[in-house]
Amino acid sequence: MTREMKPWLSTTLAATAAALALSACDRVSEGPLGMSKDGSTTVAGAPRQAEQPTMQKAPPNTDAAAPTSQNPSNDAAITSSVNAALARDPDLVAQRIEVDTVDGKVALRGNVANPQARERATQIAKSVAGVRSVDNQLVVGKG
Repeated sequence: MTREMKPWLSTTLAATAAALALSACDRVSEGPLGMSKDGSTTVAGAPRQAEQPTMQKAPPNTDAAAPTSQNPSNDAAITSSVNAALARDPDLVAQRIEVDTVDGKVALRGNVANPQARERATQIAKSVAGVRSVDNQLVVGKG
């Protein structure tokens, strides 16, 4: 009787294995602990729901203290040019001067050693192409 049962048992096992393999075809590939390749997690045996976007639109910036530029690439070039010009000056190269540009208007912030260095920084910034005005907020003698 065992020889007659073996073909039936092997056929049943093969059919079960095929059914299990086919039932997994519609599932998203999962990694360890129910985590899918896209990073979402699943509960064992629960059907996967439609993916929801995780990125949300940021609220508009209401910070009035941070002006925005009409031409940020040009402003970045002006800032870079002013920084380079300040670095070429032997009296200012050791000074820590922050340069910000919005619509060609340059703001200088930081500390300088003396009033002459403060004025020199203004003159250098004004000499850079594209600079419309310079707001010198440099502090003399601190830092």
